[in-house]
Amino acid sequence: MADRLTKGAIAVIFEGRIPKGPVALQLLDIYHIRDVPDDRYRLYVSDGQWTSSEVWLKITLNGMVTSGEITQYCIIEISQCALNENKSCMLIHGLRVLESGAAVGKKLGDPNFYYFNNVDMSPEARKVAKSVHQPPIPLTRGVLPDIFNGCIDIPVCLVLQVLSVTCYACEKPMRFRLTVSDGQWSNGSNISVMLDIRLNEMAVSKDIYPKCIIKFKRFTCGLLPIDAKVESFIEIIDLVVLQSSDDVGHIIGDPQDFNLDKRVKDTNTNAADAKPQYQPLPSLAQHHWVKAFKKRGIYIKEAKHGTEKHIWHNETKYE
Repeated sequence: MADRLTKGAIAVIFEGRIPKGPVALQLLDIYHIRDVPDDRYRLYVSDGQWTSSEVWLKITLNGMVTSGEITQYCIIEISQCALNENKSCMLIHGLRVLESGAAVGKKLGDPNFYYFNNVDMSPEARKVAKSVHQPPIPLTRGVLPDIFNGCIDIPVCLVLQVLSVTCYACEKPMRFRLTVSDGQWSNGSNISVMLDIRLNEMAVSKDIYPKCIIKFKRFTCGLLPIDAKVESFIEIIDLVVLQSSDDVGHIIGDPQDFNLDKRVKDTNTNAADAKPQYQPLPSLAQHHWVKAFKKRGIYIKEAKHGTEKHIWHNETKYE
């Protein structure tokens, strides 16, 4: 069935050369984006040679997902599509199903991830590009403090480590924790940087890998009071890989572990750099962060001796 895919189509489309005829792609995964004005579906697709997760379904086609017409591993034929202004996202306006996901049942071929900043994605050109030194894309230096100050929207960081983790009393779904660096600071063990489960495929396929450079397109963060301590977290909801680990290949700068506790000691204290919403909670179990954490596989429980967080266990390097 792999010969039914239009090999190289993803590179051609993202270069701005929209094919005149239909293009056949395989749908590897579907991500339901709920926290936007209208429900949207983001697609992870493959042409047998390249993959991309920067593909969105037009809202009028949402019914094809909700009805089960398009599912994981199905082969679709795109009849009409368009790119946004900076050619970073593709919007599908028209498609039909060539082969159902049940009939295909697996990923076809061994495609590689299409990186956002590549120009010529032919195999020959990629081999040449790897042999030529490409300076790393500049990181957003000092970004970790700025994230918690709400001063930055789209940070660029270097991935230092990818860990697969399992939560106590919650075997599935698997989660991925990242150690990232902005060139000056790293989150280390002081701040949990977690991938949204909708991005798991990017970690499993090693599109996100140590020493690659990523841009956070959407994320959430906050402070969570646990036993008179402040636990901090960042959850990446959407990202794009700007430069692969093959192109970067080394740690940038000399990043030090950033400790938010040095800046916010106690949620009862109105520190100069503490935000007003970080207030003591009458009941931790009712807090919206806790409810959100439970949905994402992180469990909080209250006991007589206070509150305690179920500890992540079975943490292993994912490489």
